Amino acid sequence: SKSKAKAMDKSGSLSVDSKRGTKNIILGVICILVSNLLYIGNNYIIKWSQLTASEVGMVRGVLQVLIFSGLFIREHTKSNKNLNFENKTKVMLLLYGFFMATSTFACLAAIPMMPIDDLVVICFTSPAFAVIFSYWLLKTDLTLLKILLSIGIIVGDIFVVQPSFIFGEDKMVELEQFSQNSTVDLNDGKNLTASLEILRDQELGTDRMNYYIGVGLCFYTAIGIAFATSLSTKLSSSGMSNNALMVSAAAFGLILSLAFTPVLPNRLLFGESLGSIGYYCLPVAALNTVLAFWFLTLSLDYLRNPTLVGMLRSTQILMSLVSESFIDKMLPDPLSLTGSMIVLTSVCCMAIHNWILDNIRKISQAVRENKKELTTATTSIEVQTEAAATTV
Repeated sequence: SKSKAKAMDKSGSLSVDSKRGTKNIILGVICILVSNLLYIGNNYIIKWSQLTASEVGMVRGVLQVLIFSGLFIREHTKSNKNLNFENKTKVMLLLYGFFMATSTFACLAAIPMMPIDDLVVICFTSPAFAVIFSYWLLKTDLTLLKILLSIGIIVGDIFVVQPSFIFGEDKMVELEQFSQNSTVDLNDGKNLTASLEILRDQELGTDRMNYYIGVGLCFYTAIGIAFATSLSTKLSSSGMSNNALMVSAAAFGLILSLAFTPVLPNRLLFGESLGSIGYYCLPVAALNTVLAFWFLTLSLDYLRNPTLVGMLRSTQILMSLVSESFIDKMLPDPLSLTGSMIVLTSVCCMAIHNWILDNIRKISQAVRENKKELTTATTSIEVQTEAAATTV
């Protein structure tokens, strides 16, 4: 009876763990979807209100430090947990804060430089890097399926947005060389037209340069986010709280916003007006960034799988496609729809990666067993045939 009781307890605990695992997966997916919606909405708010990364980063940093420092102190006052972590863990916490803050700051800085669609697709190449960092830091398996799915999601994202640096610069014209020493007579209609063309080409040249700077910032965001999510998973497994992660990222974000003030002007520090729209949008944008980052951190804690988190976060590309279609009042083209299906398929396959591999192994084993049985049966028939021939 005792053995039966133990078996029942064991099966019961397994059932509870299974339910808890399913619950964590559902909560993690919900957190990622909410984070995606907040990030997309925030991109449009910042672009529309023309806020700079320094302005949003400073307000967001102050809010995040105040809120999560208080929560961190409260958490450890009540729980009385030991905060004496190893030096290696402390270094990882600092690295996490640095890369998460710089990645977020780079993304904010890139918003005015390029279309939202291009920005989203380049930033969400991070799953490909997440596979590599997970293998390096978390010692997860680097399977061929993961590599193929990572390539698939990148290809799908590119098809969805069709970034101009790959598909051609249809909206940009080739720059023409003009002599800087030429004079323009504004009273001459022909010369006036030429001068306006010069100004237009100079503006397009500036846009071109800003666009490629934005591309570089977005690729850094993709790499930084992938590295930071792997560090977050490792830190959570060592007992580091989410509040500590939030404080670390916020502190570095605040420092960055102040350090880059000469490059990205901060009107708040110099007493300049943000305009009526800017004053309303700034606190909303800062709060949205904090909440989006918090939900992302929660999802990492629930799922404990940065590769899966990166794949699920890439559904933001589909959300941006829908939002752009709604704003432009136009349906996406066939190439974009094809890319969307590739992204969805890759995301779903990554979510059930282990199940797919298990079934492939089962099918391969069944094929081998059938082949073995067939070979045995063939051999037996041949022996029987030879024996019959000998008898005759």
